[in-house]
Amino acid sequence: MNPPRPVICNTTLLSNFAVIDRVDLLSRALARPLFTTPEVIDEISAGVQAGYAHLVALESLLLSVHSPFVIVSILPDELSTFRDVRLRLHAGEASCLAIAFQRKYILGTDDLAARKAAQTKNVPVTGTIATLALCHHGLLSLEEANRLLQDMISAGYRSPVTCLDSFWK
Repeated sequence: MNPPRPVICNTTLLSNFAVIDRVDLLSRALARPLFTTPEVIDEISAGVQAGYAHLVALESLLLSVHSPFVIVSILPDELSTFRDVRLRLHAGEASCLAIAFQRKYILGTDDLAARKAAQTKNVPVTGTIATLALCHHGLLSLEEANRLLQDMISAGYRSPVTCLDSFWK
């Protein structure tokens, strides 16, 4: 049996779970190695400096030695992909997509432009809704998951759905 494909998470996915103080659900629900990039850390740090309070704990977690996320940098053979997608994406999304493409990782994002770029490169994508849906394996009740989704929506997440009922099987 092959090990599960790692997920490399960009700012949008991390921020959605940080705003409800449940970043732990990413590692618990996805149950696979998790990565992010220095470019994502820079975006989160910029958010902290801009006053987004929910990003303070996320930044601390990502920089902690106990973080469930490993910070990985772009390698030389990933630079051409990074430069290509950087024309259309922020640095965080571009770095995650370049790494996902070259290393055969799953891209963790809710950014529509990043999802479209991933599709053109045949990179599998997961996001907030898929992660919350995976919580049906005993991590959350449907009511808890729907409440968390509503909290994210109230905080500004533009969700494609308003409840998770159809994903809870």
